[in-house]
Amino acid sequence: MKIRWRLRMAAAQREVWTGTQLQRLLAERAGLQMSSASVSALFSKEPSQVKMSTLIALCTALDCTPNDLFEVDITPVELPAAPIRPVADLPKAVSARGRSMPPPCPGEGGIVGAKQSDCTGCGAPVGFIDRRYCCRCTARQKEAAARAACPRCGQQRVLQADTGRCITCSRVCTACGHPLRSKSSAFCRTCLRKSERDAAKDPCPRCSRPGYLREDTGWCGHCSRTRQAKQPPRACEQCGRVRKHAGLGLCSACWQRHPDRPFVRAEHLIAELDNPPDWLQDFTTDLAAKYSVGRACTMITSIGRLLRDGQPNLPQSVLERSHRPGRSMGSLARAPETFFTSRGLAMATDQAERLAAGRRQRRVLAVPGPLRPSVEAFSDFMIRSRERSRRAGTLPRTDATIEAALAIVRDLALFLASESGKQDWALTDVHDLEAFLATSPKARKRRLVVLGQFFRFARSRKIVLVDPARGLTARGPSRLHGRDADAWPATGAVPPLDSGSSRPPARSPAGHARPVARRLKPRGQDAPGR
Repeated sequence: MKIRWRLRMAAAQREVWTGTQLQRLLAERAGLQMSSASVSALFSKEPSQVKMSTLIALCTALDCTPNDLFEVDITPVELPAAPIRPVADLPKAVSARGRSMPPPCPGEGGIVGAKQSDCTGCGAPVGFIDRRYCCRCTARQKEAAARAACPRCGQQRVLQADTGRCITCSRVCTACGHPLRSKSSAFCRTCLRKSERDAAKDPCPRCSRPGYLREDTGWCGHCSRTRQAKQPPRACEQCGRVRKHAGLGLCSACWQRHPDRPFVRAEHLIAELDNPPDWLQDFTTDLAAKYSVGRACTMITSIGRLLRDGQPNLPQSVLERSHRPGRSMGSLARAPETFFTSRGLAMATDQAERLAAGRRQRRVLAVPGPLRPSVEAFSDFMIRSRERSRRAGTLPRTDATIEAALAIVRDLALFLASESGKQDWALTDVHDLEAFLATSPKARKRRLVVLGQFFRFARSRKIVLVDPARGLTARGPSRLHGRDADAWPATGAVPPLDSGSSRPPARSPAGHARPVARRLKPRGQDAPGR
């Protein structure tokens, strides 16, 4: 008869795998406090004796009976057979290392004992004849089969039955639904602080709103602040309506349109400044005469910000700081510039020159790449010519003249690249210029003057060998345009003029009056007797 200790198998069938788990179950369910060493000895070894109290506690913790913890072999014990004397002439088995091996079993010639089956997964002893995996690998397989993708985090985990998520995603804040890390907390950090702040608030006796009551007043902060007493509405001196007072006995609408408002704003600004400039009163008068009341007040407020920024309050310094970055200096900079330059207090800025330089640059950049360097050099040539004219005292080119010339050269470059497919100025001929001038006959004279200047410059710089615009004239080919072309017959005959028509005689392309054909009577009509 033999007794086998099956505590480890009974615990594994109930998903208890370690001694720590068994120790916790004994303390929670049975109330038995055992040391880790004692529980480990019961869990891993076969004890020689077990107390009744310990046996009852194990059955209570694992919810089993003693039959599940013991396996008793009740087969009768057979008497041992008489030992067989070893045969003297049998050779002893010798291992490869020269040691003697146990004698073979009689009749079989094999080694005594059978090999225990190992787990297919981890190689540990299985403990059951009909199983291929140990208890630990079997539990892992069951857990892997129960895992699924969590709908929130996407991880392969065991989903909880109540939430349908994994254990980590199931712990969420009850107020906002934010994930929690702590198992014991029901609120996230933000909601916990908010709940603590809300718990510290009390209803205000004055406004009945929850808030932090102050000790000196017993009210909330909003009710405890001192406020300026409101003025009662009264009749406006200008429109007579009973409205809220704004200033000088006027309502807000009448005060916004009052002509003295810019001067009142200037007086307030002078009172705020430690060292107000002398030109501020005259500047306010100039603004009030040129702009509306609201616009003048806005400019005075902007000038006040410039005067309070800690920079020098000289007119030239204020004018430079008032410029707005970008293409336009802004109306705030234009008004002081006009006032200061007219009074001789400051010099005009270079805003117009910078804007003109930007316009010239945009016209040059619009030229196709292969033709652009020559146009850029022509622009610099016109700028240098203007400077020489200024030094010599002659009439220089204006910015509009230079920009118009660059626009004509740009249009010619685009025409050559798109219509003629030419990417070099040296390939330009008379026919290209005639085709370009024909696109706008009214601007032929102006275009021809600019093209002559450009190609003379290009010939002096060895960009072209021959000037294609040299033989062209501003008059152009003789042909009719518009209504005259429809009225003039294709055969060259002169159209008749009706006696009752008040239309003046048609003009030829050269500007001369066309000869009008008179209707002659047949011979003999006046003298029928002849």
